[in-house]
Amino acid sequence: MTFINITPLRMAMAMLFISSQAVAGHGSSTESPFQVSGFATVNYSISSSSTRYDRFIDSGGTFDASSILGIQGTYAFNPNTWATTQVALASDEESDKGLRPVVRWAYLAHEFGDHWIAKLGRQRLNVYRNAENLEVGSTYNQATLPKEIYVNPGFLSSDALSIRKRLFLTVDTHSEIGFSAGTKDTQSRALGANGQTVSYHPYDLKGANVFGSHHFADQSAVFASHLEFESNLLTPSGRVSGQGSLTSLAWESAPEVVQLALEAALISFDQDLTLAGSGTQVPLPAFKSLGLSANATWLESPYKPYLGYARNITRVGQTFGQWSVKTGLSMRFDQQTILKAELLHVNASSNPPNIYFDAPAGSSQQANILTLSLNRLF
Repeated sequence: MTFINITPLRMAMAMLFISSQAVAGHGSSTESPFQVSGFATVNYSISSSSTRYDRFIDSGGTFDASSILGIQGTYAFNPNTWATTQVALASDEESDKGLRPVVRWAYLAHEFGDHWIAKLGRQRLNVYRNAENLEVGSTYNQATLPKEIYVNPGFLSSDALSIRKRLFLTVDTHSEIGFSAGTKDTQSRALGANGQTVSYHPYDLKGANVFGSHHFADQSAVFASHLEFESNLLTPSGRVSGQGSLTSLAWESAPEVVQLALEAALISFDQDLTLAGSGTQVPLPAFKSLGLSANATWLESPYKPYLGYARNITRVGQTFGQWSVKTGLSMRFDQQTILKAELLHVNASSNPPNIYFDAPAGSSQQANILTLSLNRLF
């Protein structure tokens, strides 16, 4: 496959230009059954370390880690039935070079009965509190969400059938429950990093996800999700296959003077390797990863300063650990535009295998990372 090779500066300029043009022409056809919207993030990150973090971030600085342009079109066949497609231009998932347009969403939806909605097609699985709006930086104050929690983006997109139901318990209180089942072909770098090169391997992910949320009268909320999945990963040594689960819990306080958010996610995966050629099956160490995060945001300040802490404990034969602390602020110009600045300190006392730093598993790594981002809805 060919890559789209665009320099970071050209990428940033193109995203801002397209955003401004779309905003300028938006709103002239509000009665049309076809609606277009989108989002853009221009994100620059630079690290104190020359060892790459999160695929791209090192001492040379980069726009590639989280910059993205997304365009979404929705066509309403009638008030209860619609089709949605979202295409995003972001860093290539199959390598660490260039950009690639990817269809994030492409589904048909129908609302029926008493607040039931069914969707069929490519969509985001509700496995995390911020799963559906993960890439839309205008929807939250933090410049980056904790990697210790959001470690596996392969779970987030699936070709699936989903059904959800909203329950209005009182005027100020409601719950939402849902179920989805589907499959996704994606990429993994879980077996490739050795500190010098990264190998990507295709794998297919199949699973069923049950999720729910509850919003209280004081506007606080809780979220819970459980995903059962099976996976097959092709590597030069053979096929790695197994079954696993991801359980996610989150709580968010009412948006008062200070808003608190707590999240936890546990991934468990039992796996074995079928050797290429001989077909011999070799058991592999079970994979377990626990991520925890806490964040506090001062809402009364116009700059929404925040402080966050996150920790990950991973066990694959031996125990690996990483923690991070971050602080930042944001300036919202309007409901669509937000400018963010964040300073993140990451410390991997025993680097988990290929999840964070491009360095040998078990090595000690740390970095201070400055991130600036401009986020826009249109």
